[in-house]
Amino acid sequence: MKICNKCQKEKELSEFYRKNKNREQAYCKKCFNKYCMERWIQKKKDAIEYLGGSCKKCGYDKFYGALEFHHRDTNEKDFEWNKLRLRR
Repeated sequence: MKICNKCQKEKELSEFYRKNKNREQAYCKKCFNKYCMERWIQKKKDAIEYLGGSCKKCGYDKFYGALEFHHRDTNEKDFEWNKLRLRR
């Protein structure tokens, strides 16, 4: 049994991801997944703000989930999203 540092509930070790062969993560799987999703969403919002906060073509800026990143010219690309979203 282990207590999750986030929800403070005591849970079975199987409810924690393994950090290495001798340790589990501090957060249970449910809390860790929620933390990751919140972090990825914030990174996307930060990237949208960095790029002007709206669609370059039509100006849409209502919901971040509707916006995507496209690079017609790869020389203008600042970051690779897959790598950027994993940074802390």
